Amino acid sequence: MMNNRNRSLNGRASCWLIGGLSCFGLLVLLCIGSVVIIGPRIQDFSKNMQESGKDIEMVTKQIKAISNAIDRYKADNKGAYPPSLAKLAPKYIDAKELEPLESSTQQKITWVYTPPKPTDPDTVVILTHKPQIDMNIEMFGQKTMMKFEYKLQKDGELVQEQVQTTPTGVQRNRKSLP
Repeated sequence: MMNNRNRSLNGRASCWLIGGLSCFGLLVLLCIGSVVIIGPRIQDFSKNMQESGKDIEMVTKQIKAISNAIDRYKADNKGAYPPSLAKLAPKYIDAKELEPLESSTQQKITWVYTPPKPTDPDTVVILTHKPQIDMNIEMFGQKTMMKFEYKLQKDGELVQEQVQTTPTGVQRNRKSLP
C-alpha cells in the first residue's frame, strides 16, 4: 500500500513540475516577445527625443546670442532697437549667427524680428523663429504631437511655448528661460 501512495505523490509532483516549467517558459517567451515588439518603439522614441533636443538646444543658444546683441545695440543707441537683425552684424554679433539654422529634419529655421514701437507693451514678442520645432511621439498606440517655439519679448524675457496635442486634447505650457 505504501508503494501505491508514493506513486500517487510522484505523479502529482511531476505534474506540478511540468506545469511550473511550462508557466516559466511561457513567461520567458512573453518577456522576449515584449522586448522584440517594444524595443524598436523605444529606440524610435529615444531618437526623436535626441533630435528634437538638439534642435531646441541650437535654437535657444542662438536666440540668447541674438538677445545679447540686441541689448548691446540698445545700450549704444540710447535704448533704440535695431531696425533689422542685419544692423547687428558685425559689431554686435557675427553675421553667421543670424543665418538660418538647419534642423534635424533638414528644415531651415529662420528668425522673425519685429522691432517694437515705443508704445508696445513689454510682453510684445520681438523675436521668434519659424517653423516651430516638432516632436512626434508614439508609444503603445498613443500619439502625442509637441510643438516648441522660443520667443524674445520687448522686456528681454525669453519664453518657451509648448503645445502638446494628444487624442484627449490640447495642452499649452509657457515658461520663462534663464
